[in-house]
Amino acid sequence: MKNNRIREKIDRELSGITLSDEMKEKIRSSAGGGKRQAGKMMQTAAAVAAVMIFGGTCVYAGYSLLGITHVNDTELPALDPMKKVSAGKIPGSSDESGQILGEYSSYDEVNELLGGILLDSPLAGENPYMQVSVQTDNEDYGIVTAENYILGDTHDYQLVADIGRYNCKPGEEYGSSISLETAYMLSSEQEAAGWNTDYLGYYEYAGSYVSEKGYKVNLIRSTTDTADPRAEICAVFVADGIQYTLKGRVTEDTMKEIVDSMAGSGSPEDRSAGGSAD
Repeated sequence: MKNNRIREKIDRELSGITLSDEMKEKIRSSAGGGKRQAGKMMQTAAAVAAVMIFGGTCVYAGYSLLGITHVNDTELPALDPMKKVSAGKIPGSSDESGQILGEYSSYDEVNELLGGILLDSPLAGENPYMQVSVQTDNEDYGIVTAENYILGDTHDYQLVADIGRYNCKPGEEYGSSISLETAYMLSSEQEAAGWNTDYLGYYEYAGSYVSEKGYKVNLIRSTTDTADPRAEICAVFVADGIQYTLKGRVTEDTMKEIVDSMAGSGSPEDRSAGGSAD
């Protein structure tokens, strides 16, 4: 009965989301998985499918499934495994689905609340345009998203009031600021369920490599402007059991430098539970 109610809710929400029929069917089929990830992370279509527009033209949809990571029909090489970690609790009241949603202006503040488990980059620093959101149930999983995490040489930031986000002008090296998303697991059940993301739309697999610190990294690139060396690119890797996704309009070499700059304090054993602009 619970899965039927979830599927009915998803069907209602899908009617208001612009996605292909194939993707909608994948979202519907994921609702009856029986795992806690399916029960909590997939209770609404909005939690499963996020349709985002970058630069006015590049559209992608990503959703979490209990399967292997793909970019469209391409299966990506496996990253280092995500693992259960020990983390501090995010304060706040949970909604009807058990999720706590928090908004912050500081990545450092969120990392401190979590016990310093997250990697950070000296290229970031604190800046007045950073927008950090947290989604967690404090039991199974957590997602931390930092918009405008690294500014680089972008400039002239202006708040777009109706969407609550910043626009900026590109610099010579950075075509946009860099965003960061981290995903961590808090329970053995979530660890057993897995955490994989499919990217659909104007993206392609751009290759894999091993970073200076030994992390396996997958690169995913926008296909809307392949002639631009600063076309949007994502770097996805797992460090000490936590998944990181860096995204922005920079060259592949610059993104690799950003990945190499990510560091943290404490050993992996401690974490396992078992720049400014004008």
